Amino acid sequence: TAFQHPVWLATLYGRLLRHNNAAPLVVVVRRSADRSPALVLPLVKRRYAGLTVVEFADLRVTDYVAAVAERAVVDTLASDATVRRQILRALRPYDLLRIGKLADDAPPLNRLFGIDDAEPMATNSYAGPLEASFDSWRAAHLNASYGRELDKKSRQLHRKGQLEFACVTERADIMRTFEALRIFRRDRFEYNGGGELLQVPAYFDFYSSVALETGFSRTYLFEIDGKPIAGAVGLMHRGAFLVVLVGFTQTELKNQSVGSLMLQEVARDCIARGETVLDTIANYKENIEAL
Repeated sequence: TAFQHPVWLATLYGRLLRHNNAAPLVVVVRRSADRSPALVLPLVKRRYAGLTVVEFADLRVTDYVAAVAERAVVDTLASDATVRRQILRALRPYDLLRIGKLADDAPPLNRLFGIDDAEPMATNSYAGPLEASFDSWRAAHLNASYGRELDKKSRQLHRKGQLEFACVTERADIMRTFEALRIFRRDRFEYNGGGELLQVPAYFDFYSSVALETGFSRTYLFEIDGKPIAGAVGLMHRGAFLVVLVGFTQTELKNQSVGSLMLQEVARDCIARGETVLDTIANYKENIEAL
């Protein structure tokens, strides 16, 4: 998935391990004939309440975990008892192995570790298909009454000032978007005394570093009279756009559905680019839990 892309993993390993007191644990299965890699397991090892835990390189930012391998290779290796024993040997010592956030159509990763059945998690993602045109997408996926309500809110918002929605690519504009996102998310989530990841320097650095890799990610900025009112950041992968961060003003324009209007414009832009799937923040709740 996009969360096993080299940019994502390199940035995660490089910028989040120290903050989380985690050690990298990358397991590579190679073909005996030419030593080429057949499968890579991007893992970390951490301590929780006295337990040594091995888990996938998630660290609260990843929507989907996966092995870096073709499905057929995972199927073959999962049926090889010798390979399974060698993989588990490479993980030791540990007290607990955690595997979560597998996509519904993921290869049988659990079988690599001798676990016959995977159980569904309480959370899920919000991936949806995009249509050939924005109008057909709205007709197919947006409740008609809610669509009319958004149109009304959009007209109201236009009367308040000059609106501009843009995919920003310059470093200064991307960082300005992130500064606004940090404030928006602080205002929305910090009131309950919990933590929010963009308030943590290591995570702000991680997300902004990913966003600056513009060949892998896109950053959107929504402004009124030159003042940011919303922003979103996502990853481009195999015809899909996966939103990983979103935020909008909490101190003004409260009744204008600014976040929904922005995500609607994100969908419009994705369709114009020929993308076929919009995945809107599978780990949104995870991102706002306390550290």
